[in-house]
Amino acid sequence: MEPCEPGGGNSSGQLGNGKAGFNENSSVPVRVMTDQHVGLDKVASLAAGPFHSYAVPESGALWGWGYNYFGELGDGTFEVQYPLARRLLMKSVASLSTGSYHTLAIKKDGTVWSWGTLNDHYQLERKSGSPSIELHVPGPVEGLGSLDVPSLIPYIPMNIDLEGLLGGADSGWPVAIYGSPITVTAFYDNPRAIRVNLVVTDGDGDRYEAWMSATDEEGLNWSHTFIPKLHGLGSPLQIELTPVFLGDEVGNPIVFGVILIDPSGIIYNADEGDPDTWPLPGATVVLQTFDPDLGDWVEMNEYEDEGRFTPPVNPQVTGSDGRFAWDTAPGLYRVVVSRPGFEPAISRTVSVPPPVLDLHVGLIPTDHVPSSMALSRARSPA
Repeated sequence: MEPCEPGGGNSSGQLGNGKAGFNENSSVPVRVMTDQHVGLDKVASLAAGPFHSYAVPESGALWGWGYNYFGELGDGTFEVQYPLARRLLMKSVASLSTGSYHTLAIKKDGTVWSWGTLNDHYQLERKSGSPSIELHVPGPVEGLGSLDVPSLIPYIPMNIDLEGLLGGADSGWPVAIYGSPITVTAFYDNPRAIRVNLVVTDGDGDRYEAWMSATDEEGLNWSHTFIPKLHGLGSPLQIELTPVFLGDEVGNPIVFGVILIDPSGIIYNADEGDPDTWPLPGATVVLQTFDPDLGDWVEMNEYEDEGRFTPPVNPQVTGSDGRFAWDTAPGLYRVVVSRPGFEPAISRTVSVPPPVLDLHVGLIPTDHVPSSMALSRARSPA
């Protein structure tokens, strides 16, 4: 997590450095200071309107500074401006979006909150009684219920770009697929790098290292693509980028995390042994996800769940190793398994992320061939 260092206009104290006025603009980054006169750091995300700014630390607390004439900071006052960052009323913030004089926030429980502005166009969607009432205290937006927080934009350092993500977990960590490519791109301008070293380490200490490649003649952008699964890396990943400048001067490393997801397992003969010794080929494995709108389990398919699971083949049939695997978006999952000569079975329910690599299902032999378990999108048996 990074310290907070904005730059630009500062007419209303929106830089948070303790100063305000048209003569206090800054063309270089300045350190945001709190009302306790210490630097604001461990920041996970930022948001800004024309004249006010926010920072959300790892804890999900909300800090704000700048213009507040319309209550847009949501601290319960109409104090004109705050040139220093102060702790606001909102807690457990997952994501923010700001307008000129109002703010919307999604909390970690998925609820949407709003505050500020004159509400003259009902942009707060609050039961205030009158659109002209200034709502300077955060309150829940009516009619939205709870949103899918894991799909929110993840925290990524400012000079880093990641391709191959599914979104972000509620912790703010980026979420990627275990078996798919992840492309890391880094930008170094002042000073420019002559090479950049990438080191990826997983939770078990397994390590992958590579030199990134320059993607332009000026050496401003550096990129590298890797597939965690091919290098035996599990979740979570710690990615560390270390630039080297002219004269072989080594710069400060940038470190950030990525969560991998991949529900997979082995179908095996439960009467004979374990997944390692008695895998079963020829088993039909159906992937299901829990649909909160239906309140039931439904079979995933490539049309209604496009982009949420790969490969988009459901069911899968196990080979000689008895293994099945999908890469999925965050959610609740289970598999339904059937095979001639064995009783059908349903796996335990798993939540993704974190990755699930041991969703093994043991089948019990029987003298008869069980009927196939087919589920429709509308409703499925428990």
